[in-house]
Amino acid sequence: MGVLLYPDSAIEDPTFRLAPRGHTTLSGLTLGLLINGKRNSDHLLNDIAELLGERFRLKGVFSQTKPTHGRTAPPKMLDELANACDVMVTAIGD
Repeated sequence: MGVLLYPDSAIEDPTFRLAPRGHTTLSGLTLGLLINGKRNSDHLLNDIAELLGERFRLKGVFSQTKPTHGRTAPPKMLDELANACDVMVTAIGD
């Protein structure tokens, strides 16, 4: 199972870790999209991927859609995303 990482720099709960800061650009990286299944979340994330693709030379985009927005993504799905992607973006639609 993966580890929950927060991308911001202000965290007070010691049980969570900040996301690693190893990349200085998105160029050459595979972008992962975790679509939560709510209405329009796919459109939002695909638009974000398109904008990032215009600004950076992404290696590719890999997306997965959760079976339902009301539950966490299955561990197998998270593992697939972690193995296929260098960086991830997720969002809620509506």
